[in-house]
Amino acid sequence: MQEFHNELRTGADIQLPSGFSFAGYRGGIKKDKLDTAVIVSQEPSNCAAVFTRNKVRAHCVVRNEKLVDRGETVKGIIVNSGNANACTGEEGEGNNERFAAAAAQHIGCKSEQILTASTGVIGVQLPIAEMEHAAGSIETGSSGEHFLAAVDAIMTTDTRRKCVSCRFIAGGSSFTITGMAKGSGMIHPNMGTMLGFIVTDAPISAPSLQSSLKLVVDETFNMISVDGDTSTNDMVLLLCPPGDRGRFTCEQERMDFLSSFHSALYDICRYLAVEIARDGEGATKLLRCRVEGASSLQNARTLAKGVIGSSLVKCAFFGEDANWGRIIAAMGYSGADFNQKAVSISFRNFDGTRAITLMKRGTPVVFSEEEAKKILSQQEIEIFIGLEEGSASATAWGCDLTYDYVKINGDYRT
Repeated sequence: MQEFHNELRTGADIQLPSGFSFAGYRGGIKKDKLDTAVIVSQEPSNCAAVFTRNKVRAHCVVRNEKLVDRGETVKGIIVNSGNANACTGEEGEGNNERFAAAAAQHIGCKSEQILTASTGVIGVQLPIAEMEHAAGSIETGSSGEHFLAAVDAIMTTDTRRKCVSCRFIAGGSSFTITGMAKGSGMIHPNMGTMLGFIVTDAPISAPSLQSSLKLVVDETFNMISVDGDTSTNDMVLLLCPPGDRGRFTCEQERMDFLSSFHSALYDICRYLAVEIARDGEGATKLLRCRVEGASSLQNARTLAKGVIGSSLVKCAFFGEDANWGRIIAAMGYSGADFNQKAVSISFRNFDGTRAITLMKRGTPVVFSEEEAKKILSQQEIEIFIGLEEGSASATAWGCDLTYDYVKINGDYRT
């Protein structure tokens, strides 16, 4: 499995790219918590984006997609938590526009240069008057404190911050890429994470930026599942200074630069994706499903995510029950093509110190329940699935399904 290529920093050690400032503040939605974040680009930025494939789409998703497709440069992103502003009709659409306009007025740019994002309860109107008033006193800064306030402001049922940065060298220059995300429940992305915002001071053309983000998202955010629900508001936005033209003496130099950036972007997105899975609502275990020997990449990904998304598999791991029959059953209805007689299944610790084989080449293996329990009692567990049909492999991440998940979501709105 591909490991991180770059040194990652989190929390107080976070590194921030030049040219961006941040803020987190109370915008009028939550009574006693930060609920609005702003990311401001000093210069108009190129933007790459991926959005939810849910057919019910929040107003922020619809508006942002149009602006990104038009190739608009971006001066800022404003995000609210606690209210999804989805399924709120014409009033909600207008409120989303007013939200963008309030940020644009403060930043000093066109409203078309502001992207919006919302997360929270569906079907409730934004308290837009209070939000407009609060936006008039935004104080952004480029310190770690300002950045972490923005991270705090986008959280809903998250129990911890999800943010990370790294520096990478390309073409003899050093660049920084930094990301934040929120997500804990309603996690089964078909595009990216619930909300993810990434900024870098590496200058990259818009087409190259979009291509890299799409490839990375398919390997990371699209390979996690907490509860099988794809949100109406999912998006990942990536900002950078415009253009890489004129920086390179040859095409190979440009390709090396883009390769270094792509590697760093993968590390950032993989870290954030796994942290979302780890922080699943009520979760006690982080699960990793690794599929090797599949006939195609698509089959490998479908199998891995099918297993990690199974409610029965999740429940078995919560109960520390080595019920591998649920795993092969999930493989069978995943939609992937595979030979049942070629399937091998093992449970492993992440560090590889313990492993137990449950099925080998389609045949059950007698195993020690006691040894299985030692592995299943750990907080990080790998489900390894071996096939003998090709060289394709994929990894998906998820978590167990607990009583607390039901408690959290049973009264989420109230």
